[in-house]
Amino acid sequence: MSTDLSTNERINTHVTKLDALFLGIKPIMLRPPFSFKGEHNDLKRFEEDCLTYFEAFTSYFTLPSQTVPFTASHFEGPAKDWWVHKRQEFWTNSNWDNEPPQF
Repeated sequence: MSTDLSTNERINTHVTKLDALFLGIKPIMLRPPFSFKGEHNDLKRFEEDCLTYFEAFTSYFTLPSQTVPFTASHFEGPAKDWWVHKRQEFWTNSNWDNEPPQF
């Protein structure tokens, strides 16, 4: 029994890889940011890690409505407690996607 892929299988595999973006499949090339616990001396590192991640995966993070929930999912401790109260404001404000970046 041969383990070589047929031409059709190779083409289908190649097409699947090219279509990964449209299928919502994200390759793991960069680790996600470490959790942020609300410590002021860790804020810059967390912000830079998130921005690097968003830049690497630009096609997946085009709107604040995509980046904010991702970022908030990495909150822990006091930062998570803060977000529990702040997220209502985020989801009820329809202008977030039109706001220019604040940094």
